[in-house]
Amino acid sequence: LFYLLTVQPSKRFLRSAGPRLNSLKIVGSVIFPVKVYVKLNHNSPRILCLTNHLRNLELIDPIFQWNGPHGDLSSENSSVQISPTGTLILRHFNLSGVYTCSIVYKLTAMQPDKNLVIKYLIYAYSDPKNYYEFTARYHAAPCNSSHNTSFEKALLQILSKLVAEISCEVTLIQSECHHVKMQRGGLQNEVFFTFS
Repeated sequence: LFYLLTVQPSKRFLRSAGPRLNSLKIVGSVIFPVKVYVKLNHNSPRILCLTNHLRNLELIDPIFQWNGPHGDLSSENSSVQISPTGTLILRHFNLSGVYTCSIVYKLTAMQPDKNLVIKYLIYAYSDPKNYYEFTARYHAAPCNSSHNTSFEKALLQILSKLVAEISCEVTLIQSECHHVKMQRGGLQNEVFFTFS
C-alpha cells in the first residue's frame, strides 16, 4: 500500500485539487508500514498517528511521540508540525526514511495504558527531468479485430504494475496495426506500440 501525491496536468482537475490536497490525511497500519510519497521541498499531507480502528474510537489521555530518520521529532523544528492530536506535517520535505509514531492511550479511565507503534516509509521524490520512450511490436489478429484492443489494454496494465513500486508511469503514445511482408514469408499483421 502506498500513496502517490502527484497528479497529471489537467486544468479541470487542478482547479479542484488545491483544497483536497491540503485536507488529505494518511492513516497508519500496525500490519505493515504505510508508504507515503512527498514531492521534494513541499509539505507532506497530514500523517495521522492512528489506525483506521483507533480513528473511530474515543481515546483517553493519548500521548503521541514521533521519530524520524534522525531521532525524535518535535514542533520546535521549523520543518516539523505536530498537532496535539498527533498529526504530523513535514514542511519543505527532503529526508526520506522510516518515520514512526508511538501512541500511549486508554479506552476507559480504569483500563491500563495501551501502547502502539505505527510505521511509515516516507519518500521524497522530484519531477523527472527526462523520460524514456520505447517501441514494441507484436504479432496481431487482423487489424480491425477487437482482440488487438484487448491485448493493448492488458499490456498497458501489466507495464503499469511493473513500474508502480518505483513511482513511474507508462503512457501509451501511439498504437498502429500494419500488414508486414515477412522475410521469406507472407503477410503478417503486426501492432506497433510507442510508450513513454
